[in-house]
Amino acid sequence: MKQNFDIVEKFDLWNEYCEYWIDHSPLLSQKDIQSSKDERAKADVILNGFISTYLLLSAVEMNLFDVLHETPLDLPELSKRLNVPETNAYRLVYMLEKMQLVTIKEKIEVTDFAKKFFIPASNSFEPYLWPRIGFTRLFLKKYGPIFSEMVKTNVQFDEIHWPPKNEIESRNFEPIMTAEVPYLASFLSQHLLSNSQKDVTMLDVGGGDGTMASILVKKHLDLYIDILNLPSACSIIEETLSRWNTMSKITVFPANFLQDKFPQGYDKILFSRVLVDWEDAVVCMLLKKAFNALKPKGEIYILERINKPDGISRSWLTFMAMGIEAHVFARSFDEWEKLLGTEGFSNISKITDGSFEGYGIIKAIKLK
Repeated sequence: MKQNFDIVEKFDLWNEYCEYWIDHSPLLSQKDIQSSKDERAKADVILNGFISTYLLLSAVEMNLFDVLHETPLDLPELSKRLNVPETNAYRLVYMLEKMQLVTIKEKIEVTDFAKKFFIPASNSFEPYLWPRIGFTRLFLKKYGPIFSEMVKTNVQFDEIHWPPKNEIESRNFEPIMTAEVPYLASFLSQHLLSNSQKDVTMLDVGGGDGTMASILVKKHLDLYIDILNLPSACSIIEETLSRWNTMSKITVFPANFLQDKFPQGYDKILFSRVLVDWEDAVVCMLLKKAFNALKPKGEIYILERINKPDGISRSWLTFMAMGIEAHVFARSFDEWEKLLGTEGFSNISKITDGSFEGYGIIKAIKLK
């Protein structure tokens, strides 16, 4: 039997489908219901992801996690601290509990998971997601209502420019890149040096804010690194080296790698998440510069995603790229092998386990 729904006009189509489903529901067999169970679960995940985004951003804006990190609170206390109606406070923490960010008992407490990723004041905090949360919040507040226009046109997200043209843009850009660096540096350091090598010199091309180089020289006492990056990033790098106390082992080399020559005489050269941004002609030009900058038997390391083009950070970058003028040229190992061989490199090998978002290392040697 038809049901009458008194709902605004834009839901009329939804109502028609609901009525159709109700009319035909007696025809659904138990087999049909079971087979669609997983699909409905997937649909719920998609919808809940949309809801979770706004819950998370609201909690961050209200400082809910920081408040609860100071001390667990009961519902009336939390409502008062957040200056929200008690009913709404309950609904918010109830949904955050479903996301495993808080627990609700006599007091409301943040979980260890929340402390690790969403509370900078926590001793266990990792800044893996935090820069992306901040930029997503800013992005949605400024451009959420016109996101479809960003897809259709060339509207740009003002806060991120690539490549950065000045120090302010570099300071906005670098935290996003740095969030993954501890994981990548740990991965890379396992394959970088053998115990027999002493006083190894490496050029880190486009070396970000210096965090990668600082971690590597801390792990390898015989490693010395020059960081080649844009002049606008050099003051940021120097601040990083000061924090890490690595100034005696790392030198900053201000240059535009597209235009300027590389310094010479290195045992190793590193491109970490750099070459993926450029088309083959530019990559070949940079590989040629790297070949000329290496000593005989010197090694080049390319750290990029080569296993698969997915992962949280990859999805986020794809989303944000709607408002950023940037291009991505993902390459397979075979494609890297061809490019490296064209520029004179030999003994090309793939070092990867794909354990961190599909990242792998391509290693090659300058035999001449």
